[in-house]
Amino acid sequence: MPRTDGQPRPGSVGTGAVAGRGYRGRLRAAVAASAAPHGYPLAPWTATAMTSSDRGAPGTAEVLALLAGATLAFLGLGAVAYGGSHI
Repeated sequence: MPRTDGQPRPGSVGTGAVAGRGYRGRLRAAVAASAAPHGYPLAPWTATAMTSSDRGAPGTAEVLALLAGATLAFLGLGAVAYGGSHI
């Protein structure tokens, strides 16, 4: 019996932009959507690990400086992207 609330039954193919694409199509969409959020933490982590292996573990002030710099860079990019009015 079909649902009357317009929602698909559990386990059935959903509605919307991904309908009819199948598993691989939905997987491609998920991978594309998560590429940047996944890649961003890897870049600074790798740079930090390489630097730490040469110079030793960073101190508290250095860790906080990295956090502050990354946060300010993110806020700066947001200001450029949104014209500074949404931050």
